[in-house]
Amino acid sequence: MASIIPQVVGIYRAAGYETISGFSSYHFFNAGEAPFTFFLRGQQTVGCLGLALQEVMFLENFRDYLAPRRVLVIGNAFGWSTVALALIFPQAKTLAIDIDASGVQFTNELIDCNHLSARAVVAESPTGVAGAVEKQLGGPVDFCLIDAMHDNQSLMADFGAVHAVAASDAFVLCHDVINWHMIDGVKQIEAQYKLKSKLLTRTPSGMALIYSLLNPAFESYLDCFSDPPERFHLLRQFFLANHADPIARFMAGYRP
Repeated sequence: MASIIPQVVGIYRAAGYETISGFSSYHFFNAGEAPFTFFLRGQQTVGCLGLALQEVMFLENFRDYLAPRRVLVIGNAFGWSTVALALIFPQAKTLAIDIDASGVQFTNELIDCNHLSARAVVAESPTGVAGAVEKQLGGPVDFCLIDAMHDNQSLMADFGAVHAVAASDAFVLCHDVINWHMIDGVKQIEAQYKLKSKLLTRTPSGMALIYSLLNPAFESYLDCFSDPPERFHLLRQFFLANHADPIARFMAGYRP
């Protein structure tokens, strides 16, 4: 199946926005934000730091293993993840919620212009999740991307709201888990709801997938992007001892 990447980049380009995403931090003075997505309109930057290009490429292969009917995005921002998921799962209804009305309006303009099976609405998580899902999706959520407030308490609250309106076999993908120190939140969700998770250590933000059951083929795919904790920590120590240069940032003009 053809990649959705040319489509999603083309949708933004046709609207006058150039996608900036997927860069190596090494090429931009060790800027940790370099892999993640924002947009240029002329010389102006627009949008938040959404899923990295490589994360969208990783996510688009989920369609080989999953066929959700209802997809929920918590944290729409400028619509990048919403549009991408609507292209990845064209047979699903995709709903995004966010408190930014201008981002919601722009996303809906892209959706309408490109005839996508999606809608963005102004709502706040966790309080607005149930009402938005009931009104817009009309049934349980099968797949959810959480990319809103990046702290453990907010992640757990967002997950709780999703769990209340989700199918028993739903998949919830959490963005920025490693980068924003939310591993403890994922572990507490596992324990509280008796679920499982995979920490996707080989994605730029360190995403985590929370689920009840995986089929063997999907698990094999996810394992290509995941490391056991002991190996991950061993690799961190290896790179720290052999490759990290804490002075280089300052020599290149780094400012905290």
